[in-house]
Amino acid sequence: MLRGLYTANTAMVSQQLKETVISQNLANLGTAGYKADAVAFRSFPEVLLWRLKGYREEPLGTAGFGVAVGACETDHQEGALIFTGRPLDVALVGPGYFVLQDQEGEIFYSRNGAFRPDASGYL
Repeated sequence: MLRGLYTANTAMVSQQLKETVISQNLANLGTAGYKADAVAFRSFPEVLLWRLKGYREEPLGTAGFGVAVGACETDHQEGALIFTGRPLDVALVGPGYFVLQDQEGEIFYSRNGAFRPDASGYL
């Protein structure tokens, strides 16, 4: 009984993470240079064994231990290039990031090429 509850809990926690990632992707649809994330789940070892047995109807082994997030990876596929007409807007074609440094010297990486000068004329 408790094992079934724990198994169901692993599925709920995994789906909650997937929904969080989807929400972040949707919230950043209009963010220039944003790269969407995708969640991949690990499968049950018993499912693999069941499939290797030829899709038989009889159970094989014990009940599964639940599901887990196998990976959360960023999709580095290029987005569409849009001409803005602004002279300081640039775009990256291919892999890579702009290396940015703030006033305190901290380094940031971004693919957003919408640059503008500050009061001193620095980008």
